[in-house]
Amino acid sequence: MGPYTYTDKFKKQFQSSKLNGILFATPPTKLRSGDTFLPRPPPVPPLIASNAYLGPPSHCLQRIFKEAGIKVYHSAPKKLHGSLQSHKDKKDPSTRAGVYRIPCECGKVYVGETGRNLPTRLKEHRAHGRRGDFDKSAIVKHSHITDHRVNWEAAEIIAPIQVWHPRRIREAIEIHKHDTVPQDIGFHINDIWLPLLPTNGTSISTVTP
Repeated sequence: MGPYTYTDKFKKQFQSSKLNGILFATPPTKLRSGDTFLPRPPPVPPLIASNAYLGPPSHCLQRIFKEAGIKVYHSAPKKLHGSLQSHKDKKDPSTRAGVYRIPCECGKVYVGETGRNLPTRLKEHRAHGRRGDFDKSAIVKHSHITDHRVNWEAAEIIAPIQVWHPRRIREAIEIHKHDTVPQDIGFHINDIWLPLLPTNGTSISTVTP
């Protein structure tokens, strides 16, 4: 046995310290030829069930399921008023913002959009006619030039939309769809989309701005 060196003393001090299990841990045994590591199986997710809460019977069922390894969550039972329709009358679409249509007796229509309600917008169109401001209302100008009667009573909101940008897009689609009086085409739609848009007499229910 050789002389006791400083290295041996240093090693002995570390072997007796807390770092012994880290610095001087026994290396793992080498695998023999043909040995393989088996991957750790993934954790099995717990079985979960949901059941309407029915008072004490629900707690009894919860204990039974728990013994079978199934975790049960209780949910509130469906109440009667949730299945009943509201007694309140539906809101009149003419009182909402959206895209509107004003027909003329000749069969053409004017399509516009408004952030206010329809009666207010129709009053503005009529006021332009009384003051002679025909360039401010395409339907009034059309009526003045052709001597056609505007069917104000048949004016309607055809697409209630509150947000301005989608409303402008829908207005442009409706203008493309209808046979309109001479008017501003509104929001520009790229020609690439025109083959996909409906034309006169077709539905627009599947087109969403």
